[in-house]
Amino acid sequence: MRIEYGKDYVDLTPEHDEDLFILYLVINRDDVIYSWTAREVRGKEGERGEREKVYLGVRVIDVEYHEFREGLRIRGIIVDYPEWLEGAGGSHHSIDVLKGQTIRFTKRIDKEFLDALIKAFSGNIRVLIASISIEETAFAVASRVGIRVLGTMSNKSPPSKRTGSYELSAYFREVTNNLGRYIGQVKPTLVVLAAPSMLLDDVKKTVNLGSVPVRYIAVNEGGLIGIYEVQRLDILSDLGIELGSRWLDEVMRRLSRGSGDVAIGLEEVKEAAEQGAVDRLLMDEIFFKENASDLQGVVLSCIRSGGTVTIIPSGSEASKRLMGLGGIAALLRFNYFNRDF
Repeated sequence: MRIEYGKDYVDLTPEHDEDLFILYLVINRDDVIYSWTAREVRGKEGERGEREKVYLGVRVIDVEYHEFREGLRIRGIIVDYPEWLEGAGGSHHSIDVLKGQTIRFTKRIDKEFLDALIKAFSGNIRVLIASISIEETAFAVASRVGIRVLGTMSNKSPPSKRTGSYELSAYFREVTNNLGRYIGQVKPTLVVLAAPSMLLDDVKKTVNLGSVPVRYIAVNEGGLIGIYEVQRLDILSDLGIELGSRWLDEVMRRLSRGSGDVAIGLEEVKEAAEQGAVDRLLMDEIFFKENASDLQGVVLSCIRSGGTVTIIPSGSEASKRLMGLGGIAALLRFNYFNRDF
């Protein structure tokens, strides 16, 4: 993310897919955002005209992060526009933000707060996962903004009438071809090939991806179930993709034993953060967006006392568990709360 702090503005230019997600987190309703965009210019008698490039100021109504096309859409009301664009003021407009496009904020963004978000999400890490079973292979991509299933394919070769087992050579060739296609789309930094132990040696021998870095993982089941099993393993965390599962496990472990070194819900977490007790702050993405004004102070208190901020992508396994606790939790440095259940 390129950042320029001016006297009364901040310019943010996303350079990676994750930077678009950071923008999504910091843009709030009623912010005034400036950017180059395309706007249809009406003719003299109101007929439809050409779309022209124009620099507009828009008061935000809502903002959407489009995971599947890796873009950001800002919807709002035009509040500032060039004189030649007559009648534009007060009308609705959408700005589609892509990598390399500068967005100007006319509000103050706390540098420490922005740095915490960048630390949590920046870095163009993308892991392509193929979870292979004898009958099905599922493909997914994992990044710091979550995990997304790309597709599945089945083993179309019928079981042998003599042995009852599936023929694998043609199937593995098709798996390899699909992996090649997804590698071209995703451009991963690493490919993870996951399969049950009895199948993993065959995968190593047969699925050849050339010079692409590959890591092999044994899972209990392949296919879609295997994707979610990989998600729960520490391998993604070790690669810098923190989806929160291991931290939610620790939250639940501490709660189950009645420990006082864990906080759940906004009020408890806010109190612990103000006392410098938070070691790791966990927030669901949607909860963060819906409570941005209240949470900025919590985030700043956390990082100023040396804590770590983890924002968990909505829709992930960890997100669902965290929402059951109120959308926010924290692991504390010491016993702060009395939990005599």
